[in-house]
Amino acid sequence: MATNWKNKQVTLAAWLLAFCLTSVALLSAADITANRAHLNKNYYFQSSAFYDQLYLNFNLIKYVHVDNRDYMVLSDANKIGEERLAAWRKEYPNLPLAELEQRLELRKKEYLIYKDKEVSDVKKSLSMRKSYFSYYIVDKSRNATYSNVGSYEPEAATIASMLYSIRLPQTKLSDPRLFIINDYFKDNQLEGIFMIPSSYSGTDSVIHNDYRYYQSIGERVEKEIYLALLSAVLATLLYFVLIRSSGWDRHYIRRSLTFVRLVPVDVRYALAAVLTAVTVSVANETTLFRLPIGADTVLLLFGHTLMMSLLALLAIDAWALKKDRGLRSEAWRNSLWRRIGERANDSAINRKIELKMVTAAALTVLLGIFLCVFFATMQTGLGKKTILFFGLYILLYALVAVPYGIGRIKTLKQLLAGTEQIAAGQMNASLVLPGGGYTAQLAGYINNMRLGYKLALEEQMRSERLKAELITNVSHDLKTPLTSILNYVDLLKKPTLSAEETASYIEILDRKAQRLRVLIDDLFEASKMASGAVELQLEPVNVVSLLEQALAEFEDKLAERSLTLRLSVGKNRIEAELDGKKTWRVFENLIGNAVKYALPNTRVYASLTETENGIAFSLKNVSAYELDFDASELFERFKRGDSSRHTEGSGLGLSIAKSIVELQGGKLQIELDGDYFKVVVLLPKRPTAGLL
Repeated sequence: MATNWKNKQVTLAAWLLAFCLTSVALLSAADITANRAHLNKNYYFQSSAFYDQLYLNFNLIKYVHVDNRDYMVLSDANKIGEERLAAWRKEYPNLPLAELEQRLELRKKEYLIYKDKEVSDVKKSLSMRKSYFSYYIVDKSRNATYSNVGSYEPEAATIASMLYSIRLPQTKLSDPRLFIINDYFKDNQLEGIFMIPSSYSGTDSVIHNDYRYYQSIGERVEKEIYLALLSAVLATLLYFVLIRSSGWDRHYIRRSLTFVRLVPVDVRYALAAVLTAVTVSVANETTLFRLPIGADTVLLLFGHTLMMSLLALLAIDAWALKKDRGLRSEAWRNSLWRRIGERANDSAINRKIELKMVTAAALTVLLGIFLCVFFATMQTGLGKKTILFFGLYILLYALVAVPYGIGRIKTLKQLLAGTEQIAAGQMNASLVLPGGGYTAQLAGYINNMRLGYKLALEEQMRSERLKAELITNVSHDLKTPLTSILNYVDLLKKPTLSAEETASYIEILDRKAQRLRVLIDDLFEASKMASGAVELQLEPVNVVSLLEQALAEFEDKLAERSLTLRLSVGKNRIEAELDGKKTWRVFENLIGNAVKYALPNTRVYASLTETENGIAFSLKNVSAYELDFDASELFERFKRGDSSRHTEGSGLGLSIAKSIVELQGGKLQIELDGDYFKVVVLLPKRPTAGLL
């Protein structure tokens, strides 16, 4: 046994197993702590999810039995109400009386149809819940009973057999989330009981589905308790055996500490803080023990084990530093903070600046001393050599130091004047200072800042312009079909329309509504792409087949526009790991864009080739419209090649296509040369970037 433990490989494997078991125990304990409430079998009936369903059913009961209990016996006038009728009249202040009455009659019919359907739908929804939500309520104010379990109150045995039941109103509530329902029962003199049957085999009961889900979490937590205990016991036994074994720390621990101490001490403990935060975060936010166990679970456990191993090494290192003052002093001398400070103090620039400052100060102080000595000894007389020395020093100071100081002041004034111009918004002003000193370097830095600010300002102005265009284009594209819909709706309200006219108007309304739906769907998808709320379903895809399917969808439209397609494919089968549906959407958007904007009676060239690292798709055509803007603007939302916006496009196709391509780790580029339009899509065979 002793021989086996002396084996280095066995020792290393044992330590790794011990750390792995510790990681399993900690992750299990974290998940148990986070979900300990699920150990209560009835925890679901204390959750917000259940109370949401309870309120939903209560609102249905209230709507059917209280708010609209007499709806079916009301007259049409009472169903509509004088207040609503008066509001309708105010909407048509200038109409003749006869036409006003016609419009009001139409509004009445539409409202009654809508209201009847709403009441019918709610009643139907409440009735369908009978098998999984029961209620028996007595209305004392009207001496009425509202129930879906019969005209008599359920017996105590029946209530006891229920999965859940609650009587209302109550004098003392255990959960404040019932206050609204409880107060409503009190205020309206209602008494009753809500019940959830114990067994329900269907799939349309959200309550039973959620209950079973909460039960499954509780069962998982129970299993994790045993797993955490077993892992902790086994890890403890392994640590005990390893620590008692001779030479357990003579090889791997010391070698590992040697490599750890190559990192500066302050960096080590910053890393320890980060690792601790990440380890705690992983333990708190990751559920490791969900079936089926896949590669991601193994990788997560492996990564957590490595982090714990490194933290253990850092803890051993910290203990060694605490005990050994010499080791602690050496670690501080080699710390990153100490090195940065020493380098900053020893940098050539700082030395030169400090040298100039000290020299100028020393020369000025020396001048003062010489002048004081000169005036103090004038009466006693000075030797010719002393006078000559003082005179030469003052002359040199006046010829060298004074012009140098004046030159620095002048340069500083120029620097201030130039920066004042830039601060005033004169972005074309440039600081040009003579020489190569530090003020000239500072002027160069300010010039660079000015150029950067100018570019940022121009980009901001461009962004504001594009934003204004976006708002204008969105308003135009949504308003045009909406205006048509409103106009044709008004025409349909006329009672004198023939059947042919009515059918024609309905067809136009359908077309405009479909157009509006496409615009809204495209805008919604573009917003999802921009927000990153998109999940990719990656699978092996034959891109050639995908492209051919997309082209087949546009055969009729190509013929209608008198466009000739020239397709070039390098191979009959090019496979890549992509999201097939979204990649098909890219082809659809790009080909549809070419069909809409290509010049009739011209050729459209499509090419698909396999490169060393991925797939290249290109589409080329001659535009029917003048492309008098930058290619990058075509990626802006609602930007079209047709500036008059007479085509059916939404202006979102290229933006959506670009987002999909980038999400899969690819690139989409546009090239413009006069009216020549070319789009190139580069897709990797196995995306590694951009996935959400």
